Amino acid sequence: SIAEVLIPVFTGFAIDCLVGAGAVDFVGLKKYAILIIIAAIVYLIFEWLQETFVNMLSNRTEKSIRDDIYKKFNKIPLKYIDSTSHGDLQSRMINDVEDLTSGILEGITSIFDAMMTIILTIYLMFRYSWPIATTVVVLTPISVLVTFIIAKKSNKYFFAQAKALGDIS
Repeated sequence: SIAEVLIPVFTGFAIDCLVGAGAVDFVGLKKYAILIIIAAIVYLIFEWLQETFVNMLSNRTEKSIRDDIYKKFNKIPLKYIDSTSHGDLQSRMINDVEDLTSGILEGITSIFDAMMTIILTIYLMFRYSWPIATTVVVLTPISVLVTFIIAKKSNKYFFAQAKALGDIS
């Protein structure tokens, strides 16, 4: 959220108020300390609201999936139920749905938080130092590409290492 990104900004401004021995701007320091506390409280409130909303969405999705599975189980022939392990059926009904909804819960939260943090960080970087921000924006895709190339080329060595370790074991 915006408050999460603003906390380090306000902290930097507060540090700037600590000019040196005997030259501390206590009024500015107090102002930024209050802003940090307000930003932290706003962050916590919005984080709680986001978690509550995503949990509600996840629970509704889970209930809908479980209701659909229950309806399908009622249509399954008894021959299939008798020939299939009850643990397998329960696992599909409980564990798989639980894993799916956990993934939804974590995925939505992570994607939203990451997008907001990236957008706000880039905005603040351009606001305070456009040359550094431009450098970061240009170099980031290049570093991702280089990392991808290195990972792709080193992948065969990891497989060879795993095979050698398996042979030794």
